[in-house]
Amino acid sequence: METKEIIYELRTKKGLSQEELAEKIFVTRQAVSRWETGETIPNIDTLKNLSKLFDVSINTLLGSPRELTCKFGENEEVEEFKEQLIDELNALLDIEGLPKVENLNLLPGEFVNLEYTLPNGEKVKFLDDKKTYLGSQLEGETKCYGIVADMNFILICRYEENGENPELVIYKKR
Repeated sequence: METKEIIYELRTKKGLSQEELAEKIFVTRQAVSRWETGETIPNIDTLKNLSKLFDVSINTLLGSPRELTCKFGENEEVEEFKEQLIDELNALLDIEGLPKVENLNLLPGEFVNLEYTLPNGEKVKFLDDKKTYLGSQLEGETKCYGIVADMNFILICRYEENGENPELVIYKKR
């Protein structure tokens, strides 16, 4: 689905008019209309507001990530992708305290979709609770590291016990 269809669907599921949505995220009704016709897409600050309002990731609003389990039919394909991803992640080992990645597991988004505080104080989630990702938790010297990835992106964060105080370390397209 494209961003225009996703915004329309989320808005109508919540029972909001274009005007009501516009008021909630501090834009004009015309801006909402232009998104839903595909004329424009929201800027990053507006995407953050939409993400928070609809409780979905920014990636979901932009039409990705796609569900990982739908991409693979055979176990050997998953294993091949995991090996490739582990090599890619270990190339990022210049992150202080990040241990070497040995294995990745299939993880449901609802368990790894942490909420991060941005420098301006806003809170945002980057993942989709309904998707499946490859990832792992690695024990560092003072904090844990969470690694989550799919075909489109890599996310690395660090946090305290039980996922408390998560900090985003890397979020990048693959």
